[in-house]
Amino acid sequence: MGTGILFMKIKFVFLIIFSLVCASVFTFCKTNGNTGDNRLNLENFQIFSGTSADRERLLKSNFESDEFKSYNRELLINDAIGGNYHVFKTYFTMPEYFLDKNLSLYIDLFDMPVVVYINDFVVYKKGLRPEIEGVYSTGETAVSHVPLESSISFDKENKLIIEVFPQFETNSLPEIS
Repeated sequence: MGTGILFMKIKFVFLIIFSLVCASVFTFCKTNGNTGDNRLNLENFQIFSGTSADRERLLKSNFESDEFKSYNRELLINDAIGGNYHVFKTYFTMPEYFLDKNLSLYIDLFDMPVVVYINDFVVYKKGLRPEIEGVYSTGETAVSHVPLESSISFDKENKLIIEVFPQFETNSLPEIS
């Protein structure tokens, strides 16, 4: 009887320690590299909302169009079931402070197919649609850190484009920095 109680106490202590370790790892993963001290928040996005048929036209114009409007992180429009297409665009200047730092693009939880461009170069793709060489899948729903290497310019304005291909999702653009 004594060994059974001892075993249950050890099991209980182990479960508490395991729970604390899991909670700590989750907290670390959620906040690692995103303390705000060394971060440039990307804001002032514009949005284009349409259907996947609009993609070729926007690609040809390098995402320049009078159809973009101001975006305040509201829910996305879901007009074309299975063929929705949204493009977010913003411009930013990278301060010299970041010149000697390892840079990555932080994208909070984002549960739809996406292609991210910085200065006209694709830096990230996930959860592709048939229109962009894949089968519809949201793939991952975790926070992403995309290494930027030499795609950022420190002497001029940078352009960030985010194409999303939701089928039914209407979540707003997540935090990006």
